Amino acid sequence: ISIIEARLLNDVIVPNEIFEIEVELKNTGIRKIEDHYIQLIINNIAVGQQTVSIDQGKSKNISFKTVTSNSGFHAAEIYLQHDDIIEDNKYYFNFQVPEIINIGFLQINEESKYYIKKSIKALNHKTKIFNVNNYSYSDMINNINKLLNNDLIITTPALLTNHTDSELNEYLFNGGHIIIYPDNHTISKD
Repeated sequence: ISIIEARLLNDVIVPNEIFEIEVELKNTGIRKIEDHYIQLIINNIAVGQQTVSIDQGKSKNISFKTVTSNSGFHAAEIYLQHDDIIEDNKYYFNFQVPEIINIGFLQINEESKYYIKKSIKALNHKTKIFNVNNYSYSDMINNINKLLNNDLIITTPALLTNHTDSELNEYLFNGGHIIIYPDNHTISKD
């Protein structure tokens, strides 16, 4: 069995909340493999294990659900029990759990962001993980870098249709997130 890829299925991982890792496996051998042992190891600690069976020449996706209690960078490994080819029995990757997730509201009025703010307040109840910043349209024009330092930007369709900026495209390309949230001033052509 070969490990083809491991991917995090959650866009944002927060401490003490379940996240999921999907692993793509392929049987590159000439016979069916049954009850092959696979482990998920994070920071040198085995946090998940299961067995897998795969027909000859077939691929299969399996997933692990786990939590981590600490923020920061984490070293992870998918490990397969030894088979004929030991070189493809380990797959290494890293992931980051942010200490604080910065959310920028760009020109969203108080009435429109009421429920989002209540949700963030509820999520921050045990541990403050979400930090909210408010920005005006002039902040986007005059100091876009301040806005782009947020992990997530929530804005209205009108602001994005009236603004094309390579820095905003680069922010998205590099893993930034934007939620386009219609407000009571949004019209269907936006």
